Amino acid sequence: MLLELRNTKIEFGFSFALTVTLMLLLFEEKIVLMSVLSSILHECGHFLMMRLSGEKIERVVFGAFGVRIEKIAFSGISYKREIAVALGGIAVNLILAGVSFTVYFLSESLTAAGFAIINLMIALMNSLPLKSLDMGRAMHFFLLNCFSEEKTEKITSTVSFIFFLAFSAFTVFYCAFIKLNFSLIAVSIYLLTETELKIHGQ
Repeated sequence: MLLELRNTKIEFGFSFALTVTLMLLLFEEKIVLMSVLSSILHECGHFLMMRLSGEKIERVVFGAFGVRIEKIAFSGISYKREIAVALGGIAVNLILAGVSFTVYFLSESLTAAGFAIINLMIALMNSLPLKSLDMGRAMHFFLLNCFSEEKTEKITSTVSFIFFLAFSAFTVFYCAFIKLNFSLIAVSIYLLTETELKIHGQ
């Protein structure tokens, strides 16, 4: 399904609906709804920073692994602003986690605690220095201040691959010796796909 709002296309892919359906089969409805809401708010952080930086947004895509914002073209904003855009989503999740934990401590609401944990997990995952994630993109633009494009690409690719291997090893260990976790497996598959594409420059 494709919508258009103020010259920005909003696309809901079949993979998004399929992913949400599978999540509803595996997890409680409340957890799924809070996860989807947290992911959308995460992207709103990027969207806000992009708007404040004067970047033009072509479309917002709801896919298998969440929401993706696509720019029309590189607008020539500074590396500092690119870093701010990359970290905008993490900042929103950390703020939501902080507010939700505060509500939990004041009211002992389990819903608030669950929402806080989900946002904290999204923030932590996107804080991994992988090229496909927010911190990896922020690291890329930070390094461009010091090195050439070619050297920056080599450094970010190497760091990304090392952390991907570490995360994959943790996933295998956790699922084999502690408990089978479909969420970790799904994240590992996503990171494998994204890491391979980024390393090969696609």
